[in-house]
Order: sequence, then structure tokens, then C-alpha cells
Amino acid sequence: MLRHKNMVLVAFIIATAFPLNGVWADVDMLESKDHAKIPRIAGTTIIGFAESGYDEGVFMSGETGNQLNSENIEGKRTRIMYVVPKDLSPLGILRNYQKAFNDLGDVEEVYTCKGHDCFSNLGDIFIWRKSNRLPNNIGKKADSYFYGSLRKLKDQTYWYGKVKTPESLYHVSIYSAIASSKYFERKGLERFQNHPLIQLEVVEVTDFKPTLEMGSKQPASRLSKTRPSSGGCQKVNGEIVCSGRSL
Repeated sequence: MLRHKNMVLVAFIIATAFPLNGVWADVDMLESKDHAKIPRIAGTTIIGFAESGYDEGVFMSGETGNQLNSENIEGKRTRIMYVVPKDLSPLGILRNYQKAFNDLGDVEEVYTCKGHDCFSNLGDIFIWRKSNRLPNNIGKKADSYFYGSLRKLKDQTYWYGKVKTPESLYHVSIYSAIASSKYFERKGLERFQNHPLIQLEVVEVTDFKPTLEMGSKQPASRLSKTRPSSGGCQKVNGEIVCSGRSL
């Protein structure tokens, strides 16, 4: 009986500590982490994460009519998705990150929009477009968060800028919005109701370093003989040696 109770207790701890079947839990996504130079907002939880040593990030740099303008930046790329406590608005989120960017280095704002100044469907046509989705612990239901218009999301905020430090140049964007409660009740995402969500993207501009290799390496001590020829030749450490002379 005691063993059975212990097994039940262990199962309960596992079930409550980790996300199962794509359900968001109040713990960070496995193998995720904050950006090394940018602190998180207190009380937030990582639900999506992707990092690459060298990749291309796309940032919204403005709009012309009904068209979005963008910039493609290459370097070390990090993307993090956070869920935020209900008591913080997207504008409050932006102000927190602006403080963090100013603490990091010299800031140049490139583009920003808030509320109805943003494209109504900015979430699905740009932030969560197919080529920009990142691994997350809420599964395919994450798509439902971004699709649609301001009827589903409110208080959209987007900011893109550059942060220059003595060591590096960072391109950074912040997107945040609040989920509509009725829609997410129907989609089984009620835990997101009225919680702001953040998608942070950072590209640290770095030089590309090739890692090419030609063929396979042979041990330096390997010795293979060739068919004898006039003067007697053999291959020694990759060179043909005949009668004491290398050719």
C-alpha cells in the first residue's frame, strides 16, 4: 500500500510540473532559456524557444499603404515566446524592454506601432507566418493564438530597433498582445485568457565562419606503397618519393 501511494505521489508531481499533451504549465519550456543579455519580465513563463548560431531574422521596418516593409538580418538568432501575468499590459511590456535595451547599449528605434495603428492581423501575417514559427509546448493550438484580427487579440504592440554595445550590434523586435477570452475558451486555451503574450526576437550581427572540409583525413603516419617503377618509388605521407627525391 505504501509503495502504491508513493507511485501515485510521483505521478502527481510529474503531471503538475510538466506540460502534457500540449497544455501550457507554469514552468519554462524544456531546454529553453532567456537571452544572455536581455532579462525577462518578472512572473513570465517561456512557452516557445528557438536558437541558432547563424540564421536570418526578418524584422518589420515600416509600412507603405497596405504593404509591410521588412529588413533581413543575419547572425546569431534567438526567439523566445513568453506568457505574462494579467496585471501587465502590452504597453507596460514594451516599456520594460525599452529600459532593458537602454541598459544594454545605444538604442536606435526603427519602427513601432500600437493598437489600431498596427495591422489588424499582424500576428498571423508577420509574427507567426509559417516560416517564422518556433517550437513551443502548446502544440498546434499555438497557431490559434495568432490567427485572426483585433477581434481575437487586443492592444497589439510591435517594436523594432537596433542596440549597439562596445562588443556587438543587436537587432531586436518585441511583439505583444492580449488574447480574447471567448475565442480561446472554445479553442481549449482558457489558460491564456486575458494574459499578454510576448514574442522576442534577437539577432546579434556576426561574421559567418565557414566550417568546410575537403575529403576525409588520413593518419599522418599512414604509409602506402606504390607499384615499383624505375628508380624504386613509394608514397610517403602523401608524397611520391623516388630514389630519395620527392616529386
